[in-house]
Amino acid sequence: MNTSTPKDEQLSFLLDEKRCPVCKKVLPITEFHRSRARYDGRKYCCKSCESTLKKDFHKKNPATLTFTNIKSRAKRQNIPMELTKEDIQNIYPYDMICPVLGIKMEIGEKNKNVNSPSIDKIIPEKGYVPGNVIIVSMKANMIKSFATPDEIIKVGKFYKNLLEEMEDGSKAD
Repeated sequence: MNTSTPKDEQLSFLLDEKRCPVCKKVLPITEFHRSRARYDGRKYCCKSCESTLKKDFHKKNPATLTFTNIKSRAKRQNIPMELTKEDIQNIYPYDMICPVLGIKMEIGEKNKNVNSPSIDKIIPEKGYVPGNVIIVSMKANMIKSFATPDEIIKVGKFYKNLLEEMEDGSKAD
């Protein structure tokens, strides 16, 4: 007598099940149909699968994520939003190099990667309108967000001089 447990594949014809294409977990057909089908059109079964597909999708389509984020941000801040997904795609640097700092921009976890691309409103009051936005690294955008261009230059000159003085030995601790 065989007491081994049948494998999931052997029972699928009896239980009317489907497999999640991401984690390969077997799901009852009713649960599979309730799962979401987004990003790449596949159905998935759990939060980790959703997260995996979301990350993959946004790495391939950063303009879509940017568009979604600024649309809700503009509404929340009550500022103009006249950009389309195509407008945003057209301003992404083809080589994904930050035009300000010259660093490679990579899609990372939200607010955790300073090298992530970020949309910058050149004149904040104008909002998200064509000609007033540029894609830069999160790091460059954060530097710019709290200071005017003149203040940024002053800070840069101050620290450059300070470091030079320290190297010369003229200003030590």
